[in-house]
Amino acid sequence: MGRWCICINVTGTDRGFTCFGPSLAGLDAYCQTSTQWKLDNYDPSTGKWWITTGSVRGEPGPNTLMSWFKIEKVGPEMDRVYKLTFCPSVCDSCITLCKDIGRYSYDGLRRLALSPGGWPFMFIKASKAKE
Repeated sequence: MGRWCICINVTGTDRGFTCFGPSLAGLDAYCQTSTQWKLDNYDPSTGKWWITTGSVRGEPGPNTLMSWFKIEKVGPEMDRVYKLTFCPSVCDSCITLCKDIGRYSYDGLRRLALSPGGWPFMFIKASKAKE
């Protein structure tokens, strides 16, 4: 089972939840593209709003609205269990979707997309790799 290393640039908190602009660690060396996450356009062929990379970093606001996500606690009965959501609160005058983010298999790949139910996860303290 693979592990993701996600870099999180925290911009502040909103009602106890953190808005962040995640990116995968490092830069895509082959394509030299951004690894900053974003909510892509609706894909009518799959009926999904996919989470993709290629966004630009910037100050919170309407120009970067699709690049801000939240980490929310699943509930009091599930200690230390969280889920990712897309419900940015970085622009007071913007109208946006608010949905959990789930995992989907598509074309032989696992992908993230907006979903009616989230994908629960736990934070695990990273340890130094043994040489």
